[in-house]
Amino acid sequence: MPTRKLSPEDERRLAQAYEAWDPTGDPGGLEQIAEGFGVSRQTAYAVIKKYGIRPKSHREDGTVDLLPGADMTRAMANQALDALIRNLVEAQQKVDNLRRQLRDVGEEPNY
Repeated sequence: MPTRKLSPEDERRLAQAYEAWDPTGDPGGLEQIAEGFGVSRQTAYAVIKKYGIRPKSHREDGTVDLLPGADMTRAMANQALDALIRNLVEAQQKVDNLRRQLRDVGEEPNY
């Protein structure tokens, strides 16, 4: 796509459109905004950078979502990790109980 030179007013409008865009409801927003202004996605990124706007694909933790559904993947990974941690804690509690039972009958646990 040939990229046209944006006027300062068009740059401001592009930046405002990007700030108003909600990526959760419209995953193709930046490309659509760029297309609406007749510029490439790279030009649109340059404009939002110029205006000091953080790309919405950048998260607070510094990571970048590269794939659609990354929030869902992150949530599923966190759920799996929580389940593993719960299982580990439960297993450690069982081991501690077994060691206590062994000591109660006079046996020293073999670690």
